Amino acid sequence: MKRGAYLFYYHCRPPEEQARWFFRHVPRVAGSLPPVLDMEWTPTSPTCTIRREASVIRRDAAKVIAMMTEHYGTAPILYTRFDFYEDSEMWRLSGVDFWLRSVAAHPSDRYPGQHWRFWQYTSTGLVPGMKCEIDINAFEGSREDWANWLARRVVP
Repeated sequence: MKRGAYLFYYHCRPPEEQARWFFRHVPRVAGSLPPVLDMEWTPTSPTCTIRREASVIRRDAAKVIAMMTEHYGTAPILYTRFDFYEDSEMWRLSGVDFWLRSVAAHPSDRYPGQHWRFWQYTSTGLVPGMKCEIDINAFEGSREDWANWLARRVVP
């Protein structure tokens, strides 16, 4: 089973600091899935609820994406939710595969015109062997597309 690691972005720390922390804790392992950068609003955080300007968000995202790409040899996947995507105009970022959360509608309805690679379509999924509800996601493409994507995108 392929595996990878996930950085939940914290809006109250510099992007470079977060990327370096991630590198210290997530070794570069050939064959791993690309890292994931999760950027969303955190209104219930006890320590960081700021909402910065869209241009600042995209600048910080671009820094982390560039640092991860250099360190791991493959660009990260960018996970986001609709409100954050819209507010921060994340479609302006290029060269990144999007993992979009859309539990009420298909991504083509919720994110018109945006290409997506992964789709989180529920956060209440039931899977044999799991004792709680979990997120369930889909890859955009066939099994052959998945194999081709893996060949291009795993950590070298």
